[in-house]
Amino acid sequence: KYADARAVLERLISIHPDHPDAKIFLGAAMIAEGKPMDAVPLLEEARVHASYAPDRDVLLGTAYRMVNRHPEARAAFARAAQVDPHNPRAH
Repeated sequence: KYADARAVLERLISIHPDHPDAKIFLGAAMIAEGKPMDAVPLLEEARVHASYAPDRDVLLGTAYRMVNRHPEARAAFARAAQVDPHNPRAH
């Protein structure tokens, strides 16, 4: 299931390397597959190339937490909570 999505997203990124949504979705798939180390650079790159996306910072915070980068995780969750204080995933 995630492997199919990952293949499509990786192909999209190979054609459009700065496509932030593809990187966000691929990062989410990597987290779901238990590969947060692979998700972190994708989600960090998505921050550079995209306007604000609250779910991106929640995903980035989750990936940071999974790889024991706790200060960065707190900062990512704080950014998400600042924009959407009612988002339970941001807390």
